[in-house]
Amino acid sequence: MGSSGGQFLSPECVAVDPLGFILVGDSGNARVQIFQPDGALVRVFGKRGAGPGKIRWISGLHVTPDMDIIVTDFKNHCMQIF
Repeated sequence: MGSSGGQFLSPECVAVDPLGFILVGDSGNARVQIFQPDGALVRVFGKRGAGPGKIRWISGLHVTPDMDIIVTDFKNHCMQIF
């Protein structure tokens, strides 16, 4: 548990993209972390808050065939595309 890259406070959901990359929605850190199929951390995005591009509590995560990342935010009452 923690807030460094590759650590989680409250992982809520997981998605796998068409290339096999693993996305983990971490509500405790208000971010999404993306890992290679071998588990290596590739990217982290998300900042806590309200408004466009901000996350308060991730409740769902989906990757479209076009590689858009859809995040459902329970506390902000919205869905965002990243």
